[in-house]
Amino acid sequence: MSNVPATAPAPFIAARYGGFWRRLIALVVDNFIVAILVGLALEAFGRSLLAPGLSLDDPAKRAETLAYLGRNTPIALLTVWLYEALMLSFGPQATVGKWLVGLKVVGVDGARLSFGRATLRLLVKAVGHALLGIGSAISALMLLFSYRKRAIHDRIAGTLVVRR
Repeated sequence: MSNVPATAPAPFIAARYGGFWRRLIALVVDNFIVAILVGLALEAFGRSLLAPGLSLDDPAKRAETLAYLGRNTPIALLTVWLYEALMLSFGPQATVGKWLVGLKVVGVDGARLSFGRATLRLLVKAVGHALLGIGSAISALMLLFSYRKRAIHDRIAGTLVVRR
């Protein structure tokens, strides 16, 4: 007899996981799309897309530069968050980049991600990028050498990137 309760969910087994190169191509495509979406969001909210002459090095321009960043950074962060979390949880279970290369993101049980889990995955990924790319480098190594091709953010959020 097995010690596994009858109500325990069966583990999700995917035949093919999303590897390094597919995920890298998806990242490049998504970064391009997000840059366009952030630009459109900034323009839609009446902010200048380009801030010519702003600089933190010039004391005369420092206050103006900080005000510009203070206005625009929340709009940019909101755009990035909504793009990824909505696409992974409500849309095709993939960002546009992942969809184009034939990938989708699922929970370790194979289920669709909740909005909260998609948000957690993005937050962990953002922290890795914010740490001067160190987290991103470790994630890339994990993708190359782990069995299920899981990066740090996938492990923490309990997700898998699989081929559609």
